[in-house]
Amino acid sequence: MFGGQFIAGVAIIIGSVAFHSCGFVGLLQLLIPQIKLQAQQFSYIRAFTVMAVAVLGIFILHAVVIIFWAYFFIYLGEFSEFGQALYFSMVTYTTLGYGDVTLSQDHQVISGLEAIDGIILFGVSTASLFAIFQRLLHR
Repeated sequence: MFGGQFIAGVAIIIGSVAFHSCGFVGLLQLLIPQIKLQAQQFSYIRAFTVMAVAVLGIFILHAVVIIFWAYFFIYLGEFSEFGQALYFSMVTYTTLGYGDVTLSQDHQVISGLEAIDGIILFGVSTASLFAIFQRLLHR
């Protein structure tokens, strides 16, 4: 029971990290020309636009991972309604952990793994946004 949960959770973490990484590389490909232009000619509007697009792109990447976890919980039979699964997934991924909705004892380990996934990906996202911001301000 525990071993299967752990393997499934780690597989999802690996998949979500790969998805997030590929998505972030695509986002950078979109933003690099504007970042280079910003280095040549400073513009507050361009800097704001680049940061806004970066934040929105990263938000979308996180949202997709949260939705995937929600569908996984439905697949496990933990939830019958997508809304409740999404709520649980969002609260778990962001490590808020209200505790008003919980998993059965059969799948509790999975929720901890989702929280680890969120911590890792939020850390990478924060570092990436900071790097973009530094690059935008560097002349």
